[in-house]
Amino acid sequence: MIDYARLYREDGYFVVDDAVDRSMLAALRKALGRVADKVRSGVVVEHDDRIETGGAGVEPHIVSGLQAPEYGEPVFSDYLVCEPLQRYVRLIVGERQRLGWVVGFASTRIAGYHCPWHRDTGGKDRGLEGEAEMEVLRTHRRNMVKFHLALERDPCLWIVPGSHARLRTREELDAIGSGELVDLANAVQIDLAPGQTVFWDSNTIHRGLAGEGLPERWNLTGSLVRHEDDREELDRRFAWRLADYVREGLPPASLPLYDNWRWSVNG
Repeated sequence: MIDYARLYREDGYFVVDDAVDRSMLAALRKALGRVADKVRSGVVVEHDDRIETGGAGVEPHIVSGLQAPEYGEPVFSDYLVCEPLQRYVRLIVGERQRLGWVVGFASTRIAGYHCPWHRDTGGKDRGLEGEAEMEVLRTHRRNMVKFHLALERDPCLWIVPGSHARLRTREELDAIGSGELVDLANAVQIDLAPGQTVFWDSNTIHRGLAGEGLPERWNLTGSLVRHEDDREELDRRFAWRLADYVREGLPPASLPLYDNWRWSVNG
């Protein structure tokens, strides 16, 4: 039996084939297509702190706020609490959880996409070395798991295994500092087939890169958080979730996660 929790601790990631049922995979792909159309036409518009109907359409790349009632797609909330996904999430963050987020990559113009090498630390490790860098890795997002579900083939994520739990090398520091399209010797490409999911520690050094011949990118990127007796600073990108009507539109199984998140940001 594969010890996925050990792989996550040591390598910072693992890939599985069965974290979503095939019927839900098809429903999610169709729903994200409808959401992208609503953004493109301006039927639904996302702002920094709210989601509303009516406005100027834009060509989507990443669509946030997928759980918002304005989109009318409860399948995204159902996905976060479905048993196939939760079977792996619980290995990392346990039974008691609160909402992280779920966004959709819905890009029909992915050619040339390149997100440079980085860690998802918000710059907290910038300029740090030694014990100071390790302290950031021990504390930043220590209670969160992140995952990508490929709705279509998705070869864009590259990870440096084990880099979530060690100091950066000089090669890695140079690559992160330059922001340029360079390869790292120990990096691996996470080439996901439709329906595959990668669970990964976002403190790993990683990048996004669309290879030649990739016409579109369709995936869901989400996170769930271990709920502890701590407070979470409100990210303004999720301020729309504070609206009273949001809770009313969520499926019953996700309400405990929503309530735990609401408690964490409101106290």
